[in-house]
Amino acid sequence: MQLISENPYRILGLSNTATDREIAKRVSDLSVYVEMGKEINYNYDFIEFAPLERNIETIKEAERKLEQPKDRLRHSLFWISFDSNNNYIENLNINNRLEIINNIPNNNAFDLHNKAIITLFSKNDFKTIKTGINYFNDFLAHTSFNDFIDKIVSERSSKTYNADEIFFDELLKEIIKKFEPKEIFDLFRDTPKEEHIRSTIIKPIIYKIESEIKIVQMKTQKDYKNALKFAKQLINNTADSFSSFKLILSETDIQFTSISNKFAEQILNCSIAYFNENFETTDEDVGDKALELAETAKKYAVSSIIIDRIDSNITTLKEWIKNKPRRDKINKIRKQYDFITKKIDNAVNRLSATLTPPSPLEADIFLDSCEDKLLEIRDKLGYDDELYIEHSSIVASIAISIIIKWYNHQASIKVYGTSADDNSTILRILKRIKHIDMDEKTKSHLDNNFSIIKRNKQAQGGGGCYIATMVFGDYDAAEVIVLREFRDNVLTKSSIGRKFITLYYKYSPKLVEKYKDNRKVNDVIRKILNRFIGVLK
Repeated sequence: MQLISENPYRILGLSNTATDREIAKRVSDLSVYVEMGKEINYNYDFIEFAPLERNIETIKEAERKLEQPKDRLRHSLFWISFDSNNNYIENLNINNRLEIINNIPNNNAFDLHNKAIITLFSKNDFKTIKTGINYFNDFLAHTSFNDFIDKIVSERSSKTYNADEIFFDELLKEIIKKFEPKEIFDLFRDTPKEEHIRSTIIKPIIYKIESEIKIVQMKTQKDYKNALKFAKQLINNTADSFSSFKLILSETDIQFTSISNKFAEQILNCSIAYFNENFETTDEDVGDKALELAETAKKYAVSSIIIDRIDSNITTLKEWIKNKPRRDKINKIRKQYDFITKKIDNAVNRLSATLTPPSPLEADIFLDSCEDKLLEIRDKLGYDDELYIEHSSIVASIAISIIIKWYNHQASIKVYGTSADDNSTILRILKRIKHIDMDEKTKSHLDNNFSIIKRNKQAQGGGGCYIATMVFGDYDAAEVIVLREFRDNVLTKSSIGRKFITLYYKYSPKLVEKYKDNRKVNDVIRKILNRFIGVLK
């Protein structure tokens, strides 16, 4: 250990209790010997423990290191004290060091201190250093500790310096490169400066991780495309630091949670940036890599808010990966797909943007614009392809919506149904829609509305006759036409007639729904209507 082997007291061959006069005399004597080329050795050089070099430079450097009270205290903490009461020092050698250490009494702070320093001097492994630190703890706790400090520096100066902090800081500086942070923390565990050492060890680790996070953050902001590479660099560059970080601090420690959450969030941001930048601009399927990165981020996250955000992105990425076959299929029909999607978006916006609905003619135009592209998709993917049926159904559904919205709007502003021409146009378009391939749900929706419009017209001018249509079986049956003409040419001319029309259209749909499959009722109504029609003719 350099703190001991190159200690200025050892260079000068003095006890750590040497006075200013003793130091000055020893420097003078050694300088003369060196200039004369004469080698000089002392009883307490302990050459067997470590080599010792004495020359003008090392002697002057040793003198300089002992000039200030704090420096003298620092170096005295890492050297041995010699006096007439510790004869064991004279017999100490590399072979009997363990026996000597075990036999050193614990009578005073000087002996306990020697015990610690001899232990630290004898070997540089974890177990030996830990033992030496334990002896040093005993030294700090001894009642004569202050006597030791007062003898090294003046009583006035001794109150200025914190001896235990100086010792542990200096020892930490020496061993920090030899051991992993977790081992270092274990060495100082249960010492008076445990928290101080923890903070000292953690500080550079936190700085390292935060610096790497900031570097990757800046890189990603400038280059989203390579965010994956930056994230991997962040993970690799901080692996050792994070490993030590996790070993030293508990997961509930505020420093741990803060750094872990920052780290997780940056990894997630890289995942998002990489995916958003690359999923449309490269042939490579980026989903798996972005997902792997997001799952890595989750391993570090502690905060429930960040975990929830990560989970949300993981769900999105998994869904995206699951839909790869669909995306591949869309790429085969990209031109037609984009065209129809745009037409669908425009139609939806048109339906929702204005109070006045689009006319049936617009449904015709919409179908005209989509028809050829749908056929091209069908030719490429097949009649029963799911993607083809999906988009064909959407086109059909929007055309139906245009018709129904217009039809309902007309019903709300007229006394009774739509005109005969309008009805014909509506039914023609609905029949056209029937020729489009669609799923069962859309087909059922179409059939239902077609039936309602044909058989059960709302009570609006030119509308259908519910009951007559039910019994004669066709909206365009000759008998039904006669009854509609009677309604339009006679009933609408008087207030009583218009009142009858209103009541008829209010209650007749319910009667039709109730008796449409009752043959006897239909026969009776048919006979009554035939007699009435005969009168009209």
